[in-house]
Amino acid sequence: MKAKFEKITILLVVFVSVGSLAGSVSAGPIAVTNPSFESGTTGWTNATVDNSEFYAPVDGTYYATSTGGANYTSQLTSHTIEAGQTYTLTVWARSLNAEGNDAATTAEARCYYGSTTIKAVTADVNPVELQPVANRTQNDDGGNVWLDGGYRMEFAEDVLYQLDTADPLTDPWSIERDKDYIAEMAAGPIITTQGLKGIYWTYYDEGEAYSEIWFLAASGSPPDYTWTAVGTVLDHSGSEDPWVIDAHLFQDPATGELWMSWGGGTCWVSEMDPCDGQLIDHPASTEFDTHPSWYHTEVAYWNGDEWTAGNTWMEGPALYKHNGYWYFLASYGNLAVNYSIRGGRGSSPTGPFYDKDGVGLMEWDSGEAEYGNSFLLAADGAQANPGHPHIWEEGGQHYLGYDWTVGTDKDRLGIRKLYFVNDWPTIWTPITVTFNSNDYPSSIGQTLGISVRNVGDATSTAGIDYVALEYTGGGPDTTPPEPDPMTWASVPAADGCGAIGMTATTATDPSGVEYFFDETTANAGGDDSGWQDETFYTDSGLTGGLTYTYKVMARDKSTNQNATAWSTAESATAAGQEDCHVEALVCGDIRGDQGKMYGQVTVTIYDNCGDPVVGADVTGTFTGDFNETLTENTDGNGVAVITTTTQVRKPAYQFCVDNVVHSLTYDSGDNLVTCCNY
Repeated sequence: MKAKFEKITILLVVFVSVGSLAGSVSAGPIAVTNPSFESGTTGWTNATVDNSEFYAPVDGTYYATSTGGANYTSQLTSHTIEAGQTYTLTVWARSLNAEGNDAATTAEARCYYGSTTIKAVTADVNPVELQPVANRTQNDDGGNVWLDGGYRMEFAEDVLYQLDTADPLTDPWSIERDKDYIAEMAAGPIITTQGLKGIYWTYYDEGEAYSEIWFLAASGSPPDYTWTAVGTVLDHSGSEDPWVIDAHLFQDPATGELWMSWGGGTCWVSEMDPCDGQLIDHPASTEFDTHPSWYHTEVAYWNGDEWTAGNTWMEGPALYKHNGYWYFLASYGNLAVNYSIRGGRGSSPTGPFYDKDGVGLMEWDSGEAEYGNSFLLAADGAQANPGHPHIWEEGGQHYLGYDWTVGTDKDRLGIRKLYFVNDWPTIWTPITVTFNSNDYPSSIGQTLGISVRNVGDATSTAGIDYVALEYTGGGPDTTPPEPDPMTWASVPAADGCGAIGMTATTATDPSGVEYFFDETTANAGGDDSGWQDETFYTDSGLTGGLTYTYKVMARDKSTNQNATAWSTAESATAAGQEDCHVEALVCGDIRGDQGKMYGQVTVTIYDNCGDPVVGADVTGTFTGDFNETLTENTDGNGVAVITTTTQVRKPAYQFCVDNVVHSLTYDSGDNLVTCCNY
């Protein structure tokens, strides 16, 4: 076990007051002694504390443990409950069950005074078993998810899918028996903003010491895509140094750059072209040994530790960016015996990456006799050997996809909700207890206590960490939010076709704030927002060419619902469809007869509103090994696939779009790309 440094967490108590007379409103944290158990049991009664890095505590290195049916671990604060105050207790919890123990683990957080419970909230903190067919379909490797066309898709040996309105954890998954889907090992799906869509796969031959990553392009509509094998993007012969396997792709939302993490034994990061999925700058050969050193960056190495019984392998790396940090995660250990997901973070997609102790993932820690890494998820109850991580986000909620096993069974799909605490990812579950003292009048004037326990099965164990307590209130709120009158952060403006977007200034009020955007012209399609928490509003379904006018107000969430005066009224004209252009262009080939290949180009046509154009005739010319001018029609995704009628061995060609015919005007000047080379 790593001897992590002991960190004493100090919560500063800061009170923000508005006014000093009766009826004033205040808010702030309430001091919790030893909130992350870094000082052992100090401040808590009936506490048991541990510090195994295997369970990746949320904050610091220690956490409390609680067996099923145990007594409360409690703390009496120094805060007296006052009238009109709203209290919020947040506790982080997880299952600490040993591998194979799937006993129900239910954590409870509670606010109390004396011997009276004010309010308690419980949460199941066991790993979730996904719903059919995801709980019985082989899934090698990872939890490889993308969102496309109203669907949530997951790719491995088979394709699983849901509507994107379904809950990925609790709603059933379906399987798509896609006849032209070509599956190999370690799917790495990607959709780029430039129009690239497809999966990176692994192939290797240990006998020949050969490994490669190749690309399978997707077109058409989900869940039944049309799949086209594009070919190898990176390979290596003659040794496992490096072992070119397990591609994972992530596009930087800020820059549009596309990065591929890959490797086994040692893990690497390479920049890719987000338009065609090939290595950046398109080297003449895909063989690793022919590339300059700057093409590929070695970012993580490992030599085993106490958790993996001498196994020194790592593979299945993944990248993710959040709040300015780049996160590197990988599968450490033996995939069938002791896989775990670990990693670090850094300021660049190519590292260096550091663990929570500040040790680099390529850095030898002589004190620990191992290379740097921090656990995120290891064996947890019924789910053993989690590996091949994949992070995605939906509506502000992050998810961790992965694969796991039961005994010697084949891999299955796993998904956990993922949170970022102090800019580190965690699979621990937040439990929140909120109450207003006016709803519990007997509590007013009493000293507030907080407690936690595990109310699950007697054979279960829960972990408790990172306890926080805060309040707002103090008397009737009679003051509207600030600013008053309301103002605009950005005035209404056309936002694509048939929509106008706007943003109010963020208002402040101790009781919380909500906003109302009012459309005043009553022109066709114009709508008010209704009261909402968001400061931004997009009014859609508008008529192009018509002008719409909006004003905004804010009100607090107190009983009085104090409202500001209206902002100024501002107008904007909705845009309509006008023209179309080439959004993306990808050159490739498909297999023909007797070792020959056809040229094949995928052209994506969008309108000026950013929507795909259906039914456009796209004409383009192949030159080089092919000399043909051909026309194809775009499908429901605005995609036309143009394939030569002739075939050659190892084709090299250029393709250029000559014209697009549609009821919308073709504006070649708006093309993001007009020609591609292969």
